[in-house]
Amino acid sequence: MKKILVLGGGFAGLWSAVGAARELDELGIGSDQVEITLVNRDAYHNIRVRDYEADLSQVRIPLDDVLQPIGVKRIEGQVVDIDHQQQSVTIDTCDGHLSVEYDRLIFALGSRLYRPNIPGLEKYTFAVDTYNEATQLNAHLNSLPTQPESPVNTRCWWWVLV
Repeated sequence: MKKILVLGGGFAGLWSAVGAARELDELGIGSDQVEITLVNRDAYHNIRVRDYEADLSQVRIPLDDVLQPIGVKRIEGQVVDIDHQQQSVTIDTCDGHLSVEYDRLIFALGSRLYRPNIPGLEKYTFAVDTYNEATQLNAHLNSLPTQPESPVNTRCWWWVLV
């Protein structure tokens, strides 16, 4: 059996897995001949471009809702090694390390927000690059009405307006 391994459950990875499943179906090639597996760090596809929204309930889609009906397998874990010569990927899962072989590899692990080493940046700023970061920002914004007033620092506002 041939194996297609897709690394990443973002837009590129999800579309790659779905597109491969569709193409194989159109060619009449069954899952007994080609297995498609998607690896993602969690069980969700996150519509990242919508992480700025106040209601985040619609930005996370369970990957299994999309993948299971089309016969794509899913592994939840973090990719820790790729051995191109052996055509295998090592994945750190909640059950330990898992080695998965492939015939075709799609590398779609996405990107990560770069945060320069600026004093106070981590402590005093928020990002919406991930679902968890967006929920932290929403929780902070929702807590503001209960916080005591603070003096306005016009120098900080100048940076926001620039």
